[in-house]
Amino acid sequence: MEFGVSSETGETALVVTVRGDIDLATAPLLWEHIATHWLESQALILDVANVPFMDSTGLGVLVQAAERARPHGATVAVVGAISRVRKVIEITGLDTFIYIGESLADGLRATEIR
Repeated sequence: MEFGVSSETGETALVVTVRGDIDLATAPLLWEHIATHWLESQALILDVANVPFMDSTGLGVLVQAAERARPHGATVAVVGAISRVRKVIEITGLDTFIYIGESLADGLRATEIR
């Protein structure tokens, strides 16, 4: 699957949809897209339903996003992760400060209440 990233800005959140592996080759492209389109005062929701693999550089993007959001009181959420990707996020403990949800609706609800 070829890597791709797109986004849609709502009132309170930027929803970034990712397709393909997030790895050493693609993580910088994902971060560049996020950094270009995201206002830190917004929630950031990453829809990774079409991401079959994420390595440590992908996790690094999540950490960068969470660190960038924290001073502004914004939330970072990951939604739609397949079990392999979700497990990597949970094993590293990132799920303690990044919301992990099943659907975009879950992510939108979670970012509204935080």
